Amino acid sequence: MITAMRVTEIEAKKEKMDQSMGFDVTFNVENVDINKDEVKLKFVYTASYKGNAGIIRIRGEMIATEDKDTVKGIEAELKNNRLPAEYMQKVVNAVNYFGTTNATVIATVIQLVPPINMPTLQFKMTQAAPAAGAAPKEAPKKK
Repeated sequence: MITAMRVTEIEAKKEKMDQSMGFDVTFNVENVDINKDEVKLKFVYTASYKGNAGIIRIRGEMIATEDKDTVKGIEAELKNNRLPAEYMQKVVNAVNYFGTTNATVIATVIQLVPPINMPTLQFKMTQAAPAAGAAPKEAPKKK
């Protein structure tokens, strides 16, 4: 369960006075620390305006308290430099909402078009493909 989201740094620039031709939004997890049941993620949310019109970058952290199974799953996936898909969906939606909400206020102050708050994202959970060179599974035999 997410217990806190906070901004640690803000960068905002408006390079051109004319209206931008759109923007791209990206967000990345930079670091994950786990201490018992507490998971702390450091993230960066960036709205880059096309034509070098401007940029809004928000660095922050998300703190969550998780059960033992979730923590074990996160620790296991971190060995492969990723988060479990179900947990990543939770992180992406939280960072997207938090970043867009704060970026909207910042954009208004520096007179850029505010980012659009996307709806909740649903990841399509699929079974992992077999590793390259792995033997294909046999089809069940008919009786």
